[in-house]
Amino acid sequence: MVTQTAVEGLYYVRGARTALGLDPGPALPDLGAATVTARDGRVTVDDRTYAVSDRPGGATPYYYPGGVVGGRRVPGGWYSRPWWKTALVTGAAGAGGDGIF
Repeated sequence: MVTQTAVEGLYYVRGARTALGLDPGPALPDLGAATVTARDGRVTVDDRTYAVSDRPGGATPYYYPGGVVGGRRVPGGWYSRPWWKTALVTGAAGAGGDGIF
């Protein structure tokens, strides 16, 4: 669990460096099946719809490295809002939509 958390943190740093146009640094270990990259589109979480992309942009400035939220695998990618903060706290993420998950 500690290793998983540390690697997820490094994915956040890598994402931030990429968004700033900096060298993202060395490759990171694979997080397993949870690292599927989100496609451009929309995703619905707890009855709210968000934009999602495989790259940062004006509409998708928030990075999530991928992982398990509420017992479901969620792909890494850039999202329009940091929906996972609430989902991780409550432990309930009804994610789905557009085949992104």
